[in-house]
Amino acid sequence: MSFTIKMGENIVYMSDWKKQKEGELESLVPNPFKNLREFLGYCETHSKTPRAGFHLDHANALCSMAGYPLIDKKDVSQKYPVVSIYEGEMREILDIIDRKRNSIDVKFERVE
Repeated sequence: MSFTIKMGENIVYMSDWKKQKEGELESLVPNPFKNLREFLGYCETHSKTPRAGFHLDHANALCSMAGYPLIDKKDVSQKYPVVSIYEGEMREILDIIDRKRNSIDVKFERVE
């Protein structure tokens, strides 16, 4: 997301921007999770288990949130569509999502 800011115009209120960004990420939370916090907490905890197996839908929700390409269904078992995401990889994904939640792209233009 980027905003064009012109001197004296387009005032961006960070609280409004943060709500919009949170809303975008919340819309990607898969069932049965209630909200983004619950989903990301589950992912962090589950990545520390020996198998760290995530359903394909959950893995792809993480990919969407982090801006990664989606995992193709052809690349996983059709009977058990599970993807292993271990703690190190999960930490990288969660860090990207966290930065997306707390950053903003601003484009300045000279207007004459």
